[in-house]
Order: sequence, then C-alpha cells, then structure tokens
Amino acid sequence: MQQLNATPRRKFQSTHHREKTAQTRKLTACVRCRMQRIRCDPDPANPRGVCLTCQKVMKPTLHKLPCLRYKVTDVRLFRDGSYAAGRDWSHRWSSNSMENITHWASSELKSIQVTQDYGPSALTFTVRQFIPVKGDMLHRQWSDGAVTKSVAVPNYAIVDMAAALQVHKDFIINEGPHFFKTALDYNDRLLWDTYSTAIWFSNSAKSLEEREVLQMVLQLWVTIRMRMRSVRISSSETLGMPSDLMDKSSGMYGKIPIPPVMGAQMQFILNHKLLAPLRSKILVRLQKLTLDQKPDNWFCIYLCTFILLHNCSLLTDHDVGYACKHGLKKARHARPDMIRELHLGANVLLAHFHYGCKGHRPFTLDWKPELSTSMATLDDKQLRFVRQTAVYVEHNGPRFKKLLSEGINDSEHYFVAQMYEEEWKPKVSVE
Repeated sequence: MQQLNATPRRKFQSTHHREKTAQTRKLTACVRCRMQRIRCDPDPANPRGVCLTCQKVMKPTLHKLPCLRYKVTDVRLFRDGSYAAGRDWSHRWSSNSMENITHWASSELKSIQVTQDYGPSALTFTVRQFIPVKGDMLHRQWSDGAVTKSVAVPNYAIVDMAAALQVHKDFIINEGPHFFKTALDYNDRLLWDTYSTAIWFSNSAKSLEEREVLQMVLQLWVTIRMRMRSVRISSSETLGMPSDLMDKSSGMYGKIPIPPVMGAQMQFILNHKLLAPLRSKILVRLQKLTLDQKPDNWFCIYLCTFILLHNCSLLTDHDVGYACKHGLKKARHARPDMIRELHLGANVLLAHFHYGCKGHRPFTLDWKPELSTSMATLDDKQLRFVRQTAVYVEHNGPRFKKLLSEGINDSEHYFVAQMYEEEWKPKVSVE
C-alpha cells in the first residue's frame, strides 16, 4: 500500500504570530473560535477574558454565547477517589496499579455473591482472609444524628483482581437494562423517553461512530451507578456476619455489608479499569462529532449530552446525600472541589451543545425543522422524538425556571433543563 505523506504545516508568518499561537494553546481557544476554526487572539489587557476575535463580532448573531475557553476533552464525568476526604477504605491501590493482595491470613477460599439491588442478578467473587496493613479499614461506620457508630467487619478481600474485572465487565453488559429500569422514574417522561431513545439509537444509528460513542456513554452511566449504591452480600455465605450487624439507625440495617478493603478493590476496578478508559474514549469522540458540526451528528450529540448532564445531577444529589448521611455538617457537599469540577464539565458540554444549535430552538413548539437543516438532519422517528420532547419542555417550563433561578443543583433536571434555555449562560452552582 502506498504511504500517505502528511501535509507540511504552514510556516508562521512572524515571531509575533508564533508567540500568539503558543499563548492561545496555553490558554485554550474559546468555543466559538474553535468551532469556526478561526484564530483565537487573547486580549493582552485580559488574556483569560473575552478574546479579541469575539470582541470584533459587534453585530447581532444567531447564537449569542459568551466567550468561553472550554474543551470537551477536559470534562470530568465521574468522581474518583473516596466519597469524602479521610474516608478511604484502603491505601493499597493508591499507585493505580491493579495488584493482588499477597499476604493472606488463611488458605481457605470462599465464594460470595454481592448485589446493589438494581436487578435480580448478583456478582460472584472468590475471597480470602488477608493480613491487614496500615490504612486498611476494618470496620463500617455511619452517623446516627450527632453520634458516630461503627461495627467491626471481618478482613476478607477479593483474591484475583483480573477475574473480578471481567466479572464487572460481563455484569455491566448483561445487566445494564435493569439499572435504567430501577434508577429512572417511568413517570418522568422526559427522562424515560430520552434514555429509551438513546438505547434504541445506540443500536440503530447508521453511523458506526455514533453507535459506539452512545453505547460507551450508556455503559459509563451504568458503571457510575455501581459506584453510587452500597453493596451487600446476598449469598448464604456471609463471612460470619449476621443480618443485624448494623442497627436501625444505619441505612444498611438488615443487610450484610461487604468488608471495606473488598469495597476498595471494587471501587478501584470501577474507577481505574472501567470509568477512566471510557471517559477518555467518549470525550475524544464526542469532541470530534461536535467540532465536525455535521447536521447528521446533531441527534447523537444531543442524546450523549443529555445523559452526561443528567449523570452530573445524579452525582451531585448523591454527594449531598452522602454528606448528610455521614454527618458532614461543615458544607452541603461531601467533596465540594470535586462537585465544582463536575459542574464546570457540565458547563463545557452545555456551551458546545448550544453553539452547535446555531441559534435554532428545536425544543420549542413553534420550531420549523425545514429552516434548521444547517443544524440537524432528522428522520421521521427522530423528528417525532424532538417534537414530543418540546411538549415535555413546555409542560415543565415553570418548574425548570424555578430550579434554575434558585440554583437547586441536586435536582436531576438542573443541568438538562439548561439545554432548553433560550439565552444560556454558564452558572456557578457551588461556592
């Protein structure tokens, strides 16, 4: 096969031109300039403010977005690490290397099944008693009002991390549909119909690229849900723990918890072996689809953006609930810095989505698709979905306006509602 030679990059016109380009790369070009593939010249008086290119656009434009230095690939899609500072279950995997425990307290292997009750199936792991090291948590604790309670938990851990990773992969693929049915409210038609359409389109889109990115977004959503619920042992083998191990003040009352170090192993697998690779692949592909600005891609971009924004709201709600559950009264959020990053990522997605709409408002009742072909090319089923979504948006309009004006950022509609704003601007929701 004949070798393809890359087109040589055009030389810089001057040293000044080269320096300006280097500064733009350091600061990141704004969304408008990147989408239009034009030079983004920083303002020397305020390099991180509105760029000179945007300042020159004096006449009214179809899509009046602020000058924002955002990149899709910078978006944070999930929370890594522990749920709150100082609450790590183990420091064994802080190097991000998936290593098995090598020092065991017993040669006896036990098989247990664990569940989060999203569906009828469970995950099966082989576990073994280990010799604790500094940093291993050997108890489970919770708050009962102002009182912190704890119980000792036997020191068991997963024997084979690679095998456990495969168990997780198979479970996510096979049991994913149960997660959507359990976590979503059927009566919330905006959410239910959008996810149903996303699942359909992930299998039916004409473009392989669109099918793959949407399938990855759905897998990411399911995987993150596995991070957000407590895991309980559901097998007859309970590692010696009774069902009343934790009292009625605990959310795990009547359930048998997994040992903390085993929980740390599962969180490591979810974060570093599943979520991190998915995040990288999703954002690279989503950025490409967005920057291509092809009308055929708009529908897929909308579905991906909707799911990722809704996920951000669910993570925020979980963070607020975790802070309350564990008596973290100093702040509303258990990890405010992490939530701040998640919300910045939501603004990045919203900025690119609104720019991609090119001033059109497809989710209004009077939208005329024949006048919006530069934005989207839709078939009959896609068009019916967009029109039905517009009905849901109209019906929920007053409620959406209220939660946005009051900054209720743990509402699961807080970010998706911003997709339908006429004059969207980024919001600071965590001080």
